[in-house]
Amino acid sequence: MRRPTSTYSRSRPGFVAVVMIVVLVVLVMIALSLLRAGLAQRDETRAAERRAQAGLLAEAAIRRAVHRLESDPGYTGETWAIDARALDSADGASVRIDVERGRADPSERTIRVRADYPLDEPRRIRRTRRATVRLSGEKPARPG
Repeated sequence: MRRPTSTYSRSRPGFVAVVMIVVLVVLVMIALSLLRAGLAQRDETRAAERRAQAGLLAEAAIRRAVHRLESDPGYTGETWAIDARALDSADGASVRIDVERGRADPSERTIRVRADYPLDEPRRIRRTRRATVRLSGEKPARPG
């Protein structure tokens, strides 16, 4: 016995194909959205790493200046170029250290540092620090 065919049963395969295409388009859109969010998160994580590295370099420069001042009270600063290999990174860094003698107290030194990491302009993070130290070998100036 033959079943009667209706218009609905003949058009059904086309309807299923349209539904499948719509489902695939929605899945691709969700996947692209997740990919975009993942890339944005990766970029933010890398920027946070660069900010942390620049901050650590600035702190290290303060310690470097204090150490240099302990052995040479006449130390006035330097530009410290740091190779990428020393940072275990693909990028190098540059740190400018400036040391000024205190006006009121010659045993006092003001250290200012500016750390740039990495060196290329669009991704560069700059951190600055300032510290005042008193050298133990020099006596404070007398007022008057």
